[in-house]
Amino acid sequence: MTQAKARAGAPLGVRERVEAVIALRREEGALARLSVSELCRLAAVNRASLYAHHRDLIRQVTASRGRGNGPQRAKTPQPEAKLRRELSAAQRQIHALLLTVAELQLEVAMLQRRLSGEQKAPRRTAKHRASSVR
Repeated sequence: MTQAKARAGAPLGVRERVEAVIALRREEGALARLSVSELCRLAAVNRASLYAHHRDLIRQVTASRGRGNGPQRAKTPQPEAKLRRELSAAQRQIHALLLTVAELQLEVAMLQRRLSGEQKAPRRTAKHRASSVR
């Protein structure tokens, strides 16, 4: 993807999203623990399309584990399980906040439409209506 296209607000493609997740995990030093399933979830891509079209990215992730293409299942320590629960609770809060923001945006849009309608055609008072009827 060209930089101009990225600056224009175009959505990232599958490759860019996956490479961003890989780079982020590499910086965190957690690339060795990244599974293909987690990669797909974090990058919001379909696992089947990743296997079908981007095998090189899968090899990059699996090679970082020091193994071939075999699956790896890491044991989840107790502190990590607690963090996952906290993350889940935070995600629910974020979802609720997003819904609230969406509702408020709709309300603002409705108020703007009402305001622009009032500015276009000023309301007539009862006195003006009575004089125009005569």
